[in-house]
Amino acid sequence: MKVKKAGFEDGQLKEQLKDHGTAIDYPRGQLIFSSGEAADRVYFVQKGLIKIYYLAGDGRRVTVALRHPGEFVGLAEALCGMERICFAEAVEDVNILVFKRDDFLKLLTSKPALAVKNSANTGEENPGSPEHHIRNCFLARCRTAGSSAP
Repeated sequence: MKVKKAGFEDGQLKEQLKDHGTAIDYPRGQLIFSSGEAADRVYFVQKGLIKIYYLAGDGRRVTVALRHPGEFVGLAEALCGMERICFAEAVEDVNILVFKRDDFLKLLTSKPALAVKNSANTGEENPGSPEHHIRNCFLARCRTAGSSAP
């Protein structure tokens, strides 16, 4: 099975992100965020692999996405103003850029290419997953605000 990677290819945008975020290292196995927390941060993977999952009613961990370098984590929940509904865990040692929600929203406004890239990639992998539903919330919010997000 081929794994789809939808990360940023634009080196200039990556460099601009570094100017606005705070780099943090997380060791393998560490939780980055948990279900129920306020979605007041957005994360950009620079190195490593992050697993996004939720807990099923029987306690099983259900993986909904893997995030690779060049991809965002926790974006849709932050944009929708929701609490986290999933967990994010470092599958291997990771380095991520962390953005406060409000700062990230300002960045999206000033960098339209960033906004378009994110709206196209949020929750695509697994229709029916929590991320897919969050993506729908994000797209509805964009349409309500008069944006032309895909």
